[in-house]
Amino acid sequence: MKITLYQANQGDCLLLTARDGTTLLVDGGMKGSYRKHVARSIGTMARTGTQIDLVCVSHIDRDHINGILQLMDDLAAWRVFDYQRGSGNTIFPCPKGIRPPAVRAIWHNAFKDQVAEESGGRPSDSGRSRRG
Repeated sequence: MKITLYQANQGDCLLLTARDGTTLLVDGGMKGSYRKHVARSIGTMARTGTQIDLVCVSHIDRDHINGILQLMDDLAAWRVFDYQRGSGNTIFPCPKGIRPPAVRAIWHNAFKDQVAEESGGRPSDSGRSRRG
């Protein structure tokens, strides 16, 4: 297993890569550190056709989630760009952010599930997953 730790200012951000190539991005740090450090690194993954198999957000504090939100914004901007260019709109502007790799799934701790757990209730699920 390879672990890449990114400078995330106040938060955390790391990329785990298994021997079989499976990748897991854990948290995203602050937005600025994501743009400066993480986006450049994972942009290399996009250029080689490597995807992020799972993005995990440990909790929603800004120093953990803001980089992930920027990643999602960048993904959306590039999808719109690809659609526009694919539809023949050759003047549609290229997004400013580095193209990120595709993300297969997202998992995060859901606040209501944590509250249910702490109050002795049974959580419906320890997180939420969305496939993209």
